[in-house]
Amino acid sequence: MYNQPLLAGTLLDERYRIEAVLGEGGFGVTYAAENVRLGMKVAVKELFWRGHSSRDAAVSPEVVLEAKDRAVFEEQKARFLREARAIRDFSNLPGVVHILDYFEANATAYIVMEYVQGETLASHLASRGRIPAEEVFRRFLPLIETLGRIHAGGVIHRDISPDNIMVQPDGSLKLIDFGAVRFFSGAEEGKYTAIAKDSYAPGEQYDKNGRQGPWTDVYALCATIYTCVAGVAPLSAVQRLFLDELQSPSQLGVEIAAPYEAVIM
Repeated sequence: MYNQPLLAGTLLDERYRIEAVLGEGGFGVTYAAENVRLGMKVAVKELFWRGHSSRDAAVSPEVVLEAKDRAVFEEQKARFLREARAIRDFSNLPGVVHILDYFEANATAYIVMEYVQGETLASHLASRGRIPAEEVFRRFLPLIETLGRIHAGGVIHRDISPDNIMVQPDGSLKLIDFGAVRFFSGAEEGKYTAIAKDSYAPGEQYDKNGRQGPWTDVYALCATIYTCVAGVAPLSAVQRLFLDELQSPSQLGVEIAAPYEAVIM
């Protein structure tokens, strides 16, 4: 078997036709697709556990797992769909991608989202360079307010970084890729897959038993804002735990009002 994404032209749920792969991660593949019934472009996230899931796309779109992995994968799938339902409740709010649909097929699960026009914040920063702090906070405010409401609903994103924020043509920001979201309260608290993106993940995300919550997203969000303002990514949390040599934006020569810098740091 091969670890292959779905082929272009594959039809999901009799309405979503796959066009191309947009991105791949440890737990999923995101595709550009079209809702052929509505003639609307969408993004589709497929639960695909890299290193454990396999597929020969030329033969069948079905995901295949070894017997030893099936129970864990079924738990992942149930959580994936449950958390998609939770995020969909916030889809009418600004600053986050809208969840349109979710379903099971091909022995796995899918989340259908709006297709966000624009470029990633990472690409935007690479071409433009750092952004004045006042502009950064103004542009981030709708996203921050919505994230607060998502946290109030008991859900955390866990993967905030410049790669997962889109800059739309009008300059507004939208948080995308909710494939790593988790509930942080209740019986599942503390039971997390270790997932960490260097420079943006706090220390608890390097430990599957680390206590995660809204503070986890706040660290990643502020690390992202730091990158926008300072023009460089912060040191990794692991390095900072041993020797914290993180310089503030003003120490790097950035002109920034003290209240803005205090919030970031």
